[in-house]
Amino acid sequence: FIYDPELWEQISEDQIPFVRKLAESPDQNVKQTISLALVQKERNAAEQTKSPPKMDLSSLIEQLSASPQPDLSVFKALAEHGQDAQPAIPVLQSLLENDNLWTQMQAAQVLYLIQGDPGPFQRRLDKALAFGPGPLAEMQHKDPFSLFPDDFYNPYRHSMWKAIEGCKQKENPFIKYLLSETLMAEPYGGEISIKALQAIGTPEAVAELEKLAESTDWELKSAATKALKRLRSTPSASK
Repeated sequence: FIYDPELWEQISEDQIPFVRKLAESPDQNVKQTISLALVQKERNAAEQTKSPPKMDLSSLIEQLSASPQPDLSVFKALAEHGQDAQPAIPVLQSLLENDNLWTQMQAAQVLYLIQGDPGPFQRRLDKALAFGPGPLAEMQHKDPFSLFPDDFYNPYRHSMWKAIEGCKQKENPFIKYLLSETLMAEPYGGEISIKALQAIGTPEAVAELEKLAESTDWELKSAATKALKRLRSTPSASK
């Protein structure tokens, strides 16, 4: 038995009693692995039900103004305020002209969550998508986690996927970027796009996953089918 967090997260509530019985196995490896998985699953469930306090809005605006490239955590915390973060609009708009495209994308994403205008975010995503792909050796920004130094990839891909994931409105106009040929053709591109669609979880995202589940590409088909199964086993997915 091997503890794979992603695999164990697929265990549904009605399967828990059976899994608990396996935890009584005389095989110590099986017993320890299942006990660890159950404890972690309970912790994850508890974390999901928590509602951490929002960071003070004025403090977040100060942090945005203090750095030419604010930390991702500042953008994320600001996004949690939604439309209440309107006082941050002037600073966010100034960051749209930042020299760093990553910073522009984060600012544009939060502006979309506040104002509902997809235009600025779409333009930055178009700009990021047009940047690649290209060989790593010629890229200004190298992926330190790449296991394949000769692969072709877009250096902004991860930022794009994560920023789009954060837009969980009923209709997400940015899903098309997850499915672009440029990103889907990259190493693990399809897998990461499918995970992003699952995280978004809107009806539109589900519809795209259903299309991918009919793909002739076995890996895409399998990953999309698993993502749909996870979404449908989550109570909130039907809302």
